[in-house]
Amino acid sequence: MPLTPCSLDYETSLYPRMLGPAPHAWALYTWPGLQSNAFNGATSWLKMAAGLEKVEINTAAYDRSIVYCGAAWEYEEASSTTYSRWQTELTRLLYIYAALEEIVRGFRSDLPEGSPALPAALGIIRHEARTPLFHFERVLAHLKQHVDDSFLSRNMKVVNAFKSKAGEPPGATALRVGVQFRHLFAHGALIPPEPDDSDIVWRSGGFAETCMARGAASCLLMALQVMLAGKVDRSPSLDNEDVEIEEGLWLPTRPFGNEWVYRLPARDYLLALHLTEADDPVPLIPGQLRLGEEA
Repeated sequence: MPLTPCSLDYETSLYPRMLGPAPHAWALYTWPGLQSNAFNGATSWLKMAAGLEKVEINTAAYDRSIVYCGAAWEYEEASSTTYSRWQTELTRLLYIYAALEEIVRGFRSDLPEGSPALPAALGIIRHEARTPLFHFERVLAHLKQHVDDSFLSRNMKVVNAFKSKAGEPPGATALRVGVQFRHLFAHGALIPPEPDDSDIVWRSGGFAETCMARGAASCLLMALQVMLAGKVDRSPSLDNEDVEIEEGLWLPTRPFGNEWVYRLPARDYLLALHLTEADDPVPLIPGQLRLGEEA
């Protein structure tokens, strides 16, 4: 059977559905509390992460030997598509990590130049942010499943990143996992995916690897949400006025029940901005396309 795109469990089987990394980055970029502060570098990185459409790779750009070989041409075309899709999501992950570094420095101006962001970010989350995020567990579970099915299951730094420590808020785990994947990419520890030939025709592959990059990006973005939420009440410079939600969010606002919400304090909206507005509260059938997707 040919490879098929990963069914993003955390985006399709729950509602409100979760935004993908690009619109998620845009939602965080437009959050009023971030826009009203001196995080110019962070907002620029988030805007680039949201606007990144495609990293274009042509593996046959300088290989003229394949012109007269149909199978070789099919292989290179499938390889190009595989690498382009994978690198698009990994590049987005780098942009989001850069935003994380800028936000940490914005909160911790005392950090020496060049200091790693992870310890300081963990300190912010551990001491000031205790609110869980919608769908957080499903994102981590889905990403961990991919790790268990890959060579990364032998990488103890990656495996240990998923282990929650006693008393830690969820954002700490998301932060460690997202940062660890960024380090894997930056240090050349990821194995590039190959195209698929399981049905005797070369097709693009690497769907699991691409999904891991997307999941890691979602983890970093959720960690940023929790980090900023923990600072709202303590920092007079962060605006906690109500945010109007034009199309509404379907949220669990009471025990055993959900309701449409059209207005939230900036802090609460921050913790829900990764959810899809105006999302019909009916789960999608597995495999069903979401609005705007192509077959």
